[in-house]
Amino acid sequence: MKIFNLSIIIAFSVLVSYVKTSVAQVPFNSLEERKHESIRLYNQSVKSLMDGDYEKSLELLKAACELDDSHPLIQNNYGLALLKVGRNDEALEHLLKATSFDNAPAIAWLNLGNAYETTGQYKKAVESFEKYLADAPTSPDAAKIRAHLGLVQKEFINTNQSEKPASVEDYLDAATKKVKLRWAVSSMPIKVYMEKGDDVPGFKPEYALLLKQAFDDWQSASGGKVSIVFVTDKNNTDITTHWSNDLNQVVSAAEGGDAKYHGTSKGLTNVSITLLTVNPSSTMKLTPNTVSWIAHHEVGHALGLLGHSPDIKDIMYFSSPHADKPAVLSQRDVQTIIKLYSVDLGPTALTLNDEGIEAQKRGDSELAIKKYREALTLDPSDTIPSRNLIRAESAFAIDLIKRGNLHEGETHFKEALALEDKAPDENLKPLIKNYSRLLRMMHRDNEAEMLSARYKDAL
Repeated sequence: MKIFNLSIIIAFSVLVSYVKTSVAQVPFNSLEERKHESIRLYNQSVKSLMDGDYEKSLELLKAACELDDSHPLIQNNYGLALLKVGRNDEALEHLLKATSFDNAPAIAWLNLGNAYETTGQYKKAVESFEKYLADAPTSPDAAKIRAHLGLVQKEFINTNQSEKPASVEDYLDAATKKVKLRWAVSSMPIKVYMEKGDDVPGFKPEYALLLKQAFDDWQSASGGKVSIVFVTDKNNTDITTHWSNDLNQVVSAAEGGDAKYHGTSKGLTNVSITLLTVNPSSTMKLTPNTVSWIAHHEVGHALGLLGHSPDIKDIMYFSSPHADKPAVLSQRDVQTIIKLYSVDLGPTALTLNDEGIEAQKRGDSELAIKKYREALTLDPSDTIPSRNLIRAESAFAIDLIKRGNLHEGETHFKEALALEDKAPDENLKPLIKNYSRLLRMMHRDNEAEMLSARYKDAL
């Protein structure tokens, strides 16, 4: 599924350093010596931060800040390291300081935006992201940040949720807002085939264990409503998982994974999960905690949580948490998966479209039209019921004409044509020909000519 995960980026400028000493414990007699030692510690911390050794980088950056707290790059990386270990309030303090300098690096605004988002201060997060994009409009990650910024604005700012949403028991409405699908009881246990990743660059054996744990965690969270069995036959499976080091294999490389699903009105029928073995950010290594979060998130999609949670503490939030900690399902995650498999989901555009198809097969065009219209009311952007509605309107118009009801037949041709005008497809040519014939039957030859002339390219 399509979500956007910001990779927090390190400022990698290596600062000039002269004094060679160990961390702290050594008195420095001059301001110049303190500054030089602070720079040395900063440079030493960069590798630790890149490698995911956040405790080591914190030790070095704390000492660097104590020696000299006037350097924006040091303040930025210290705030970043604090954010990665979940010390969010402290991270905000140092990132605010980093951005207070006239020579603040652009990346500090991005990290400040991440810190604000983590603490639920979405309005300030948006302002920080916009500042970053203004300062670095052509940066390699600019497109990703713009997309993420758009999601934050859509989810929170444009819905007047400028701060963290109120806590509720679950987020099922948000997760099923666009599509309502789940595995049918008759599909249980869900058969999962996990492809091996040994030959994929970047893959580690522990990743397979983390993925299996994600399936186990969701199964346990469902309270018995979801059952899973791991199979060895890739030709007899419901969910298949793949590992890849190719960023083009997922809809959004920033997400770290993708879940492509297929379903009918009866429920999900097949899901293919792809998980990356590389971090989309070239400056950060992929950590087991990040892999675990991605695995839990994509498995959640595969089980039917096809949308996202508006709370960053939930696994199904549209972006991974910035703290590098083990993935754990929240209580809201647990309540949501239970509710997904407990309640009547009601009609969806998919189920209504299928009902329309069945009605049309029986020759009941009037009922088919009703079902397709209901489907479009639920999801106006869905082109499938729209095209089916055009066919049903045309078929019903022809049936009415055969019964001698020419004027009502024309009404349905007009309704079909109105849909074609929005998105022309293969239905347009036969529709224009049949409508023109009707106009001539009604002795309105001039209108028939005008109609044919208007759509001459389609004919």
